[in-house]
Amino acid sequence: MKAGLERLRTVLEEKAGKSLRWDLVEMLDEDHGSIVLRSHYAAFEKIFEGWRLPLPHTGMFKGGWKAVDAHYAKLSDRLGWGITPPEPTVNALGYAALGDRKVDEALELLEANVRNYPDSANAYDSLGEALEAAGRLDDAKAKYEEAVRRGEAVKDPLLDAFRVHRDTVRKKLAERQE
Repeated sequence: MKAGLERLRTVLEEKAGKSLRWDLVEMLDEDHGSIVLRSHYAAFEKIFEGWRLPLPHTGMFKGGWKAVDAHYAKLSDRLGWGITPPEPTVNALGYAALGDRKVDEALELLEANVRNYPDSANAYDSLGEALEAAGRLDDAKAKYEEAVRRGEAVKDPLLDAFRVHRDTVRKKLAERQE
């Protein structure tokens, strides 16, 4: 069997183009019953290598929306189909930026999330929070109202939170007018 694997390695090294990602690993500690799971997992790791956003030693992603967009564009090009940055990933990056008081970066990320996921009530709610942090209460109110509208339409489990956000910003706006 080892001779066959070495022949496969030789053929792949000689014939495989650069777009084919492959690796050949001997798993000596596996048996016939366990090799299937390990080999499938290893294959998926190789195929989807680079899927996750690169994190520096700090454990935080750097670069804002342009870097996120560039990462997924490169991944899309490599895999041969368009990959939209996942909503939860961009949402988490937006909240991380807000936590670091990088409101402009958060707005850019969360606005992109609304563009990419226009049916998501949560995307509108998150953008509302960034707008509220930027002091743009009228804009925040509009996004919160959209989150509530969309949340009601699909019975979103976060609907109560969307309503609280909307009502809180309505109160802030009313206090401004007093």
